[in-house]
Amino acid sequence: MDNYKGLSNEYLSSIISKAIEYSNSDPETSLMYSRKSAEAICLNIFATRVGQTPTTNKLDELISLLNKKGILPEKITIPLRTMQQYGNFGSHVQQNCGGIEREYIDPCLLSLIQVINWYFHDFLEIEIPKDIVSLTNNYTPREEGAIEKLGGKDDITKDLQLPYSLRSYQWEGISFLFQRNSALLADEMGLGKTVQAIIALRLCLQKNVSKRVLIIVPASLVYNWEREFETWAPNLIIRKVMGNATNRHATYRLPIQVLIATYEQIRADAMDMDNDICFDVVILDEAQRIKNHNSTTALACRLLNRSASWVLTGTPLENSLDDLLSIFLFVNPGLLHYGMPPQEIHYSIRDFFLRRRRKDVLKELPPIIYQDITLELSGAQKDAYDDAWMSRYEAVKSQGTPVSEVALFALIIKLKQLCNYEPTSEQSVKSEMLKIIIEDFAEADDKAIIFSQYVETLEMISRSIGDFPHELYYGQQNQLERDQVLERFKTQEGPRALLISLKAGGVGLNIQVANTVILFDRW
Repeated sequence: MDNYKGLSNEYLSSIISKAIEYSNSDPETSLMYSRKSAEAICLNIFATRVGQTPTTNKLDELISLLNKKGILPEKITIPLRTMQQYGNFGSHVQQNCGGIEREYIDPCLLSLIQVINWYFHDFLEIEIPKDIVSLTNNYTPREEGAIEKLGGKDDITKDLQLPYSLRSYQWEGISFLFQRNSALLADEMGLGKTVQAIIALRLCLQKNVSKRVLIIVPASLVYNWEREFETWAPNLIIRKVMGNATNRHATYRLPIQVLIATYEQIRADAMDMDNDICFDVVILDEAQRIKNHNSTTALACRLLNRSASWVLTGTPLENSLDDLLSIFLFVNPGLLHYGMPPQEIHYSIRDFFLRRRRKDVLKELPPIIYQDITLELSGAQKDAYDDAWMSRYEAVKSQGTPVSEVALFALIIKLKQLCNYEPTSEQSVKSEMLKIIIEDFAEADDKAIIFSQYVETLEMISRSIGDFPHELYYGQQNQLERDQVLERFKTQEGPRALLISLKAGGVGLNIQVANTVILFDRW
């Protein structure tokens, strides 16, 4: 054979690009170039380590030569052998049957990516060239088609008696969760992560893949999950974890299909939970709660005995490697480790991570997404509301008889304000939910307008969201101040929020830069 001159990144990039480019349109060509890429890498490894050109350029013989020299670690020998065996089967058997199927291409390309990762990081000890990173990031393995195997969307919709039709990207998310024991679904807010998780759970329970599920959520979202289950899975047995520690530990043992607990409850209970308590699936909603891997909450979640780990979040975690590393300690322990290069992290999680943005699925969405979030009062806020409600007769009668409309209206306003927040403690389930919503904001065009008719409520919100960039717009400001507030909101990049009183800004304002509008006073 010709004297081997060494492997350039440009040449390797060119043959990798052809392997990926032809994976859909021409599987035979894709298979040829994936093997050619592996052969080129093996040739360069041999020439670099041994100092001479090998006597062959065939992949199976190169693997044997490198193994005899003790050069290849087992973790790379396996994907190389996979490429060799799938390639042989595809080229010799499938061509006689009318062509190579796509199912023989994906294992080769996934193995090739694993080899490339090792070749640059471990063998050459350099970063993967950006053009090769871009090529491999553009490759997406074809899903196995779990939904189709279960009968298709129409049959599942009919079989489960779903109340509404689902969009294509939601079926993709359902399939993604159903097929995996480790999954991070990170769709943007408003795309229906809760619904996708519930339908995937129904399929798991129906097919006896799972029997016991634990869902862990922020306290403010427990009621919302219950309502979603009533809508999308009315036949499932659901119970929220309540009571003192003894009652909660007894609840974890009950043969109930779905338990809903809060992060605070799990933080208190997981350390003392018996080892024989095990769940088939544990789901973390708003999983940014465990982004600090040293926190008690993160540790408690990792201690739970489980067969499958699903995580839901709207926060763009791919931009924060520390957050990803912490969350994957729960999702798939051992997959990632601190010190891994960013490219290797993104390679490693690609089969367990799915994120869609609204702009990515815009054609499937209505022009405006309306979302009513149902919340349940708790603590001091609930006590204050209950006290006002229970004393309503005395409060109204104290204004004289007959009962005036003014007295009734004053009672309604008081109850409405207490639903916003309790003034003494400033406890507010709505502000907690608001913080969850804006925590998902990460882009320059992520801007929210938050309306309330009460300036006191807007001031409470301002204190609650703290350092999140925001400004207030209300009637006590002069016209110049209000104009400056609007100008800054329009021109400065997000994430950003504008808190507007209905009296000052409910009519006449033209603000087209916000992508989210929140009506805070809705009961």
